[in-house]
Amino acid sequence: MSAVPGTGSVMRSSAKALVTGAVLGVAGGAALMRYTHVPGGDGLDDLTKDELYERAQKADIPGRSEMNKDELVRALRSTA
Repeated sequence: MSAVPGTGSVMRSSAKALVTGAVLGVAGGAALMRYTHVPGGDGLDDLTKDELYERAQKADIPGRSEMNKDELVRALRSTA
């Protein structure tokens, strides 16, 4: 896929980013990526922390007031 040795994984990562997210930059030869949306996913990653908290309240998830956004997403996914 790549003519330059050692850059194949960066190119594959970049191609994947076009489908699922955005390449934020390249550091030390590795693509830094942020996945913003996975097609066919549950959409939790796109919600704000307040929206996630509301859903956690409805799901009666214990400890939700102490959770950050990522923890709320994990907790909500584990109840699904």
